[in-house]
Amino acid sequence: MTDRTDEPNQLYETEEREREREEERALFARYIEDPTPLNEERIVEKFKPLVYRIVHKFKYQPDQFDDLVQVGS
Repeated sequence: MTDRTDEPNQLYETEEREREREEERALFARYIEDPTPLNEERIVEKFKPLVYRIVHKFKYQPDQFDDLVQVGS
């Protein structure tokens, strides 16, 4: 069996995920230190793609999409 962590693409993806986690931790730390609407909005914007992915998994009426995104944000 081959150790797949040596493969360049997987190594890049692992490093990219770690950079993302560091960015997320920094956003939350900044918000804890300075809970301004701007810092809150930065967190909301960072996680919007996740909200959209989750909303797309639900069965909903077309007019409910924006409501679900708003609740997730």
